[in-house]
Amino acid sequence: MSDTKYTGDDLDALNELPMITGYQLLEARIRSELERRRMELERTMDALNTAECRGKIQSLRTVLALPGILRDEIKAELGETKDGR
Repeated sequence: MSDTKYTGDDLDALNELPMITGYQLLEARIRSELERRRMELERTMDALNTAECRGKIQSLRTVLALPGILRDEIKAELGETKDGR
């Protein structure tokens, strides 16, 4: 976590993110790449390439999880619980 001080506006912006067309396009592209990498794992490959592919898959999953992670950090800083209180 950085030294950034979050506000309620930051939380509102994150909550609106999934409704933004540009974000939807980006998320769809990431999910497409994730599926492509999962299919790649089904091919026969050596251990090094398998490990590399698994690392890419984990990275893509982390990227998809970042809005939620950031949302939880903001809520914690603002003193809110995960259920919005």
